[in-house]
Amino acid sequence: MLSTVNRLQPQNTNSAAKEASQLNGDGQSGEKSFSKLAVTIDVLREIPKNLAMMLPLIRTIRSHYCRSTKDFTRVTEADLTRFAFAALDMIFQHFPVPRLAGATVVEVGPGDAVALGIPLLALGAASYYAIDPFMGNVNSHNARRLYQRVAEELPKRYAIHANVVPSPETFPKAHECRSVFLYREGIEDYPSFGLSEKADLVFSHGVGAQVAYVQSFALASYEFLKPGGIAIHRVDFGPVGCWRRHKNPLTFLAVAEKAWQFANSHRGLSNRVRFHELLGLFQDVGFQVTVEIRERFRREDVLEVYPHLPTRLKISPIESLEVACADFVCVKPPNAATGNGRNSSPISCVVEHSPA
Repeated sequence: MLSTVNRLQPQNTNSAAKEASQLNGDGQSGEKSFSKLAVTIDVLREIPKNLAMMLPLIRTIRSHYCRSTKDFTRVTEADLTRFAFAALDMIFQHFPVPRLAGATVVEVGPGDAVALGIPLLALGAASYYAIDPFMGNVNSHNARRLYQRVAEELPKRYAIHANVVPSPETFPKAHECRSVFLYREGIEDYPSFGLSEKADLVFSHGVGAQVAYVQSFALASYEFLKPGGIAIHRVDFGPVGCWRRHKNPLTFLAVAEKAWQFANSHRGLSNRVRFHELLGLFQDVGFQVTVEIRERFRREDVLEVYPHLPTRLKISPIESLEVACADFVCVKPPNAATGNGRNSSPISCVVEHSPA
């Protein structure tokens, strides 16, 4: 399914409430998966963790432990897909490999390993920039085990010789300040990075719904790119952390705004920005956007949690609340200007993903 959209309109709360009431009110819709008590318990459990992460000492200690990866004692095929090749497949669907020749590439949110720098440089990129305030020890033995498997796999998947692949034993340390640049800062600090109109490609994989400053995420993507450059962001709008164990995957949206901030402000968890809000931000900064919706939540889950949503989320279009995962392919127009010269009326194409 392909549709062209300018803006998703705010939800008619009366009609949404009526539909939710029909599902929830008579108790005949099956077993309920939403529990206010379970929500309260999880919020109370998360608050001490968030308070601890406000302390510099705790943040420093935490940075030495895996946050976004795992213990790679044995790197499986699933690990290679999750931590490297799924993102590459996403990139090359919209940014062909030959276009990497001499390119400057920026990744937002690599986590504890910068494994994608290896294939990107091997396939021709001139430089790789990684930005993440929670970046772990990317030179650790654990990270290097992942790098080793990625380096071994590359010649099997792409037409390249093993001798052009950066050595996993010394990557990324041996390349820092030459072809690899690491910024352990938040995306909100993007003006200080010196990357304005230098990048050919900006991308992230599973990060857009966790960044603390989502407006800066959209604006930095635009500002980093040369005119004609492309930003590709796969965004998972689902729960993270303890909220994954709830039967209704949208339970985390029911937490009051202030309580959510108090429990999550310093931990890099979900920012609860919904699909239509992120699409609007990309449009507002001037991008021409194509969106591929990869996965949806069940409408029953949306309607079950709807009566408990904070006001900001309750006026979200139901169609937006249903989106569980989407790829945002954002092109900076070739005649783009920074500042006030941006496109004031961008049009976006929305494509429904069809699994192979």
